[in-house]
Parts: sequence; C-alpha cells; structure tokens
Amino acid sequence: MSSNYPPLRPGRLGLWAGLGAVLGCLLLGTLLLGLRLSAGSAPASAPALTVIPRPTMTSTLAALPTQLPTARATDQPPGVSSSGTVANGILVEVVGTGTDGLRLRAAPGLQSEINLVAVENEVFEVRDGPTQADGRTWWYLVNPYDNSQYGWGVQEYLQPAGN
Repeated sequence: MSSNYPPLRPGRLGLWAGLGAVLGCLLLGTLLLGLRLSAGSAPASAPALTVIPRPTMTSTLAALPTQLPTARATDQPPGVSSSGTVANGILVEVVGTGTDGLRLRAAPGLQSEINLVAVENEVFEVRDGPTQADGRTWWYLVNPYDNSQYGWGVQEYLQPAGN
C-alpha cells in the first residue's frame, strides 16, 4: 500500500518535539515561580473585594420626624426667624465665608477640633447657644438633613435662613 504523502523524516519530528518540550517546561516553571512569588506578597487575610452596601430607604425613613410641624399664621416657613437674629430652634444659613467655608468645631473656641467645614449657603438648625469664647459668640449647629454633621460655629458667619 503506497501513500501520496512524502515520508516523515525522523530527525525533523524529534527536533520539533524537543523544542516543544523545552518551551513547555519553561512556561510551566515561569508560572509556578509567579504563583509562589504572588502568594508571599499579600497577606492571607486581605480582602480581594470590599462590598459597600447600597443605601436603603429604611435609614432615611427612621430619621424623619414622627410629628409634622403645626401651621402658623405667618408667611415664614417653620424654623425661620422673622426677627433677623440667630436663636435656638431656627434654621440658619452660612454666609460671608466665600470659598473658605465655616469651621464647625467640637466645642466653642478657636483651638477646638474641627468637626467639618460648612460651605457657603449651607443650612443648619441652631440647637444650643449662645456661648462666648475667644471673643466671639458661638452657636451649636446641626444639619437638619444629616445629624452626623454638627458643631459649634461663630455667629458672624450665620444669618437666619429665608432672609
């Protein structure tokens, strides 16, 4: 029985098989070395992925007041001072700070730790004060939309909201 194909040469077949074996060994060695090096570089307890849960309506609803404010016979919204002065229980607006903002501090006084910097026109509710410190009048302010934003701010950068 004869074939139409040329006969295989044993020398060439052996050369290709040998090159393939050498190349395969080099690749396998490189892969094993890379795995060994990467296993030692990161601690075993480090998370590969941090999952941040999406905000839910539950936390927002829990922060809402249980009673609605009663209607007043005035054109000012609730919590806004009609007298033009800062007082407990009203909403105030940060003014006159430009791009610097108002530093809300952990306690009244210029040396106290800064909790956050309120931006120009940001609104806060006055919850305490006035208190005198470092030659200034300080008011305790809380963001009515986020109770985690609070601190003592100086009166000179506050005005009643809605004026």
